[in-house]
Amino acid sequence: MKQIKILYISEFFFPINQVASIRATKFCKYLSQNPDISVSVVCRSYEDMATDFLLEKDVSKISQIFRVSVNQYGVRLVSKLRLRVRAFFHLRDSQRIQKVGLESSKKQSYSIKNEIGRLFRVFSDELACSAYIRNAKRVLRKSSVPDIIISSYGPKSSPILGGWYKKRHPEVYWISDFRDPVYRGFSTPHLLVKRSISYVQRVCKEADVLTSVSQGCMDALHFPSHPHKAVIYNGFDRDDISLIENTISPLKFTLSYMGTIYKDRQDLSPIFMILRELIDEGILDVEKVCIRYAGPSKMAFASLSRRFGLDRCVEAFDTVPRATSLKYQLESHLLLLASWNLKGEEGIITGKLLEYMMIGRPIIGLVSGELKDSAVKEMLRLGNLGVCYEQANKEQDFSFVKHYVVEQYNQFIDGAQPKHKPNHDYVEQYNYQNLTKQLVSHFPKEIHQRICKYGSVGIH
Repeated sequence: MKQIKILYISEFFFPINQVASIRATKFCKYLSQNPDISVSVVCRSYEDMATDFLLEKDVSKISQIFRVSVNQYGVRLVSKLRLRVRAFFHLRDSQRIQKVGLESSKKQSYSIKNEIGRLFRVFSDELACSAYIRNAKRVLRKSSVPDIIISSYGPKSSPILGGWYKKRHPEVYWISDFRDPVYRGFSTPHLLVKRSISYVQRVCKEADVLTSVSQGCMDALHFPSHPHKAVIYNGFDRDDISLIENTISPLKFTLSYMGTIYKDRQDLSPIFMILRELIDEGILDVEKVCIRYAGPSKMAFASLSRRFGLDRCVEAFDTVPRATSLKYQLESHLLLLASWNLKGEEGIITGKLLEYMMIGRPIIGLVSGELKDSAVKEMLRLGNLGVCYEQANKEQDFSFVKHYVVEQYNQFIDGAQPKHKPNHDYVEQYNYQNLTKQLVSHFPKEIHQRICKYGSVGIH
């Protein structure tokens, strides 16, 4: 019997060291384990990108991986121009401050500078996107026609390629997957808001299924009339830590945060304030506390620690390989998670939360924004994964989280493991093996039934 052919279109894929690579690679890993399925991938070449070879074993059964190159000359040219424009506006800011004063200057010129910087970023991104799409189409024209295509956003290239392929081959079943909304209030230029909001309806109107990583993300796609939508969360794969030593640091009470900090959305200051108060009250020994960070926001993290006089407790690193990041997390007593819950941006669930589930350490969620009862808080509660501080409920949550930190610190002082008994059944639904089964359930009925004859949809 002929194999079921699946074509996965994802600009980011193994071994590119991006969060987007993980979701695409894991789905392809578990789909390709079924003997009835042949998986091919169209993705970006990685000569100019940081790599993550922790995923290498995941691609062993994938039939073909087509790596598409991107001409970087034009992209670099635009990036250099963007830097010069930003520098020019910074000079104008300095001159204006001398003339009209600091506050009025900030209100007028910094917003203009940010808008122009965002526009040039979008311009350079779309220049790279166009080059990638052009080269990817050449590959797709030569490849055999699959039964199913799955496109993975972001960036914008994947849905565009999915829509283009669907028009050429209407018989192919298209699943358009989104790990992020296209419109994001803190990064989308004001001039492009309407264009970004309408993107999914314009590009994905022929998609048979729309999937996204959370209900909040699905709502932010602004396509309420699409007939077949499904939420399939990000997840974890325990194979990623199978060869990493799972040992908690015996020397210091370690709290870790790994990843980018979006300054307009994520706020770690509540946990720094709690630690500062506990040290001042003599409950925590400053010499026995370690706050560890790794990621591109190292300077911002260090600045925050100095603000609370905790810089002597901090170990801050630039971006590290994912294997190193996982090792740091496994050494920790508490894992810090920063998110937000705002009007129009409800239901935000970062991929880091799912990774923390795999690590199996207590989590402290820190949610900024004016809305209570965030999706992060609900997940932590349902999974018994830790505690959550919400800015919208700060009076009650602050003391609750403070008590939790003391409880876990006392466990450390007593030489015991952290108090942590997560809900196993709840956690396992986010295992990529089970998430892939969810994805398969949205395949055409005849294909789904054929896959299911192997039991557990043939995904081992």
